[in-house]
Amino acid sequence: MFMAQILLYYIQIIFIMAQENVVFKYGNANVTFRTEGENLMINATEMAKSFGENKKPAFWLRTHQAKCFLHFLTQVQMCTSADLLMVMNGGNGSQGTWMHEDLAIEFVPSPLRMNLWT
Repeated sequence: MFMAQILLYYIQIIFIMAQENVVFKYGNANVTFRTEGENLMINATEMAKSFGENKKPAFWLRTHQAKCFLHFLTQVQMCTSADLLMVMNGGNGSQGTWMHEDLAIEFVPSPLRMNLWT
């Protein structure tokens, strides 16, 4: 269900790409989407709040699955991991782990991948 909602958000975002930040509500969490050039970045820290406390992006990024997928994306998109993943600290309102849309979709837990996070 969450994946379907994320895909619906993508469709909505296509129509509002001119805006810098777009916030959608999922469950009890606001999830910020923003454009960086032609890329769509998603605040994975905000997105993870709906998954539970033990599903933080930092935990997932340490997994073998995440490392392999990030390496794969850098090869396919001919970019660096810094283009696909940004960690922003501080109180400027945009703090959190920001993921490129392709990486964020992989981050979304599915029933088949959920047990790999723990």
